[in-house]
Amino acid sequence: MDALTRESAGLETTVDRSTAPAPDRGGTALFLRRWLAHPLQMGSVVPSSPALCRRLVRAAWPQEGETVLELGAGTGVIGRALLDAGLPPERLIAVEIVPAMAA
Repeated sequence: MDALTRESAGLETTVDRSTAPAPDRGGTALFLRRWLAHPLQMGSVVPSSPALCRRLVRAAWPQEGETVLELGAGTGVIGRALLDAGLPPERLIAVEIVPAMAA
């Protein structure tokens, strides 16, 4: 069953990336293909750049005991930046409804 079939069937995909390196999932090409196919489902045409991720991490660093909820995590570049900056994995919840983006 491909990702679009899983998506239309309402099936969930859970991926634990806390210990595994991120695979190359197509980056800009994947975002552009998804945007062309479903423009109202995408918040961006391209993934966030490393510079933007660093700025977001600095601007949105959680207080002690707070958890980060990332809605529409895409391919996970912002979540990875938070983890790389030292956020414990148990304090990050990333939600992505498009299995092709999260896979």
